[in-house]
Amino acid sequence: MSLSCRLRTLALVVLFFPVPRAEAAEPPELKTLVTRLQQVAADTMVTEEDGLAVRIQAHGPAAIPALLSLLSNESKSVRQSAGYVLGDIEGLSEEHLEVLLRAQLRDGGFLSQAIGRIGTARAIDFLIAGLRNAPESNWHLTNGLVVAGSKAAVALAETVRAPAPQPPSFIDRACEVLRTMQAGSADAVAPLLAVATGSTTRHENKGHAIRLLGCVGVLARPAIPTLDALQQKDGTLRDAVGAAIADLQPPPEVAELISRLREEPSFRTLRELSERQKQGLDAGSAVFELLSSKDWELRAFAAQTLGHIQYAQAIPSLVDMLEDDEDWQRVLASVDALGRLHAVNAMSPLKRVAQRHWYPPVRLAARKALSLIRDKTSPAIGFGTPVAFVTDGVLFFAPRSPTPALVAGPDELSASELERLEYDAVIRGFGPDGVHLTPIKQKPDCGLRVPRGQLLGSDRGEWEGELMHVQDDATTTRVLDVNTHRIHRLGEHIIAVTGLAHLILNEGVLFRVIPQGQSFVARPWRTLPGAPLKSGLLSNGRLFISCLGGDVVVDPLGGIQMATPQNVQSEGK
Repeated sequence: MSLSCRLRTLALVVLFFPVPRAEAAEPPELKTLVTRLQQVAADTMVTEEDGLAVRIQAHGPAAIPALLSLLSNESKSVRQSAGYVLGDIEGLSEEHLEVLLRAQLRDGGFLSQAIGRIGTARAIDFLIAGLRNAPESNWHLTNGLVVAGSKAAVALAETVRAPAPQPPSFIDRACEVLRTMQAGSADAVAPLLAVATGSTTRHENKGHAIRLLGCVGVLARPAIPTLDALQQKDGTLRDAVGAAIADLQPPPEVAELISRLREEPSFRTLRELSERQKQGLDAGSAVFELLSSKDWELRAFAAQTLGHIQYAQAIPSLVDMLEDDEDWQRVLASVDALGRLHAVNAMSPLKRVAQRHWYPPVRLAARKALSLIRDKTSPAIGFGTPVAFVTDGVLFFAPRSPTPALVAGPDELSASELERLEYDAVIRGFGPDGVHLTPIKQKPDCGLRVPRGQLLGSDRGEWEGELMHVQDDATTTRVLDVNTHRIHRLGEHIIAVTGLAHLILNEGVLFRVIPQGQSFVARPWRTLPGAPLKSGLLSNGRLFISCLGGDVVVDPLGGIQMATPQNVQSEGK
């Protein structure tokens, strides 16, 4: 169901109220955007809302007066669309609260998140009262409390200090808030302990306080000694304390996985941690360290794992990784993790990814992550490479198109030149007794002239190829141990197009080949959407690469786009 359709299902209570007037004229672009928002709000066939929201939100406080004025519009759709934009805008303050409270009572929706952004005592009390009155169906209110942060955590803790018992359904939602809030929930530990150990607290609320300590998670571990003492003192609380302490303790095998990860990081260990979901939380710091790994695949797997184990401390770094313009798999893994973490504060950057990222499957994943965050749902438990995540999306978004006309690049060796060359190589094989190395004379599949020699590459599929530097004096240096499909000069760069498609593998990477000493080294430059099938220069100076996951065009600065009839034919751009 589209966002427009979901917004239109909200209940309506008819209230009318004045809104503050804008004190200054709106910038022309902002006025145009707000007008367009009203136009698309009533059209369920238009899917512009996310894009308009991002562009309006970029104006920050300047956009707030115009959006507040829309909250009194006669159209419910317009009001709800305005509330959606306000739910994730910067600059809201106490002066806007009255209008937002009345609008939320009438239309609900994302206005709860806007109220949470204000975060004053009145704003938080309003959200908690709404959650208590309708705990079963108000995820917007839980989102608002998550956004409100530690002040909301303390206020929720104080609810179990009341003389009357709290409804279990309300405690369920309070637990959800504290679990999702993660770091912000730490301030709830002291008041929850005070309630749990208080001499005048109702017995039911003591049990609720103990349960909420378990919901806080790892940040409540300092409370374990006090909970143990309470269990010894009051046997009626033994089950509640036992359940809470179990929530705070990692399973024994996690320590072994952490040790393995620190000694020799691997995809297998990350997968095993991910399968344990939040029980693997204690491995968070070890996994987090891998975000800066030189191994591009490993760091993407690490980002994905952080989402599975719910390591919320990584959210700021995962948000930063959304800006990565080199490795789309890293962006995709970060998107997946932020969705699993229900990272409410990541919604604005995720919206930008959903609108602007060059690779359609990444945009789709960002929209799915936004839905997880908004709806507080969870994806199916599973683990795979970032490429495997988007196989369906790739096939859907990347229909084959005719290969454009390609031109011979400077210094590229022709087929007849390559036929006359060979170099010494080794094929690696595997048998019952281990690895077998077989020396061969390899004819190169591609080559490029360089000063005092040549760069020669081979692609042997599953047997792996290489990129070699062969100097005029016959000195050879192995530059890369990967299948090298083609070598091109792109602007000032030498680019090796590499990759492999075999069984479940489908990977492609552009390496920048850099002179170093008497030879060359190769550094990862851009991740491709799958294994390369064909590559060559266009007449406009860009590099065209047809991959299993789609055709792309790369410019000399590293900008990458999906290939279109326009960007493969536009001269001089």
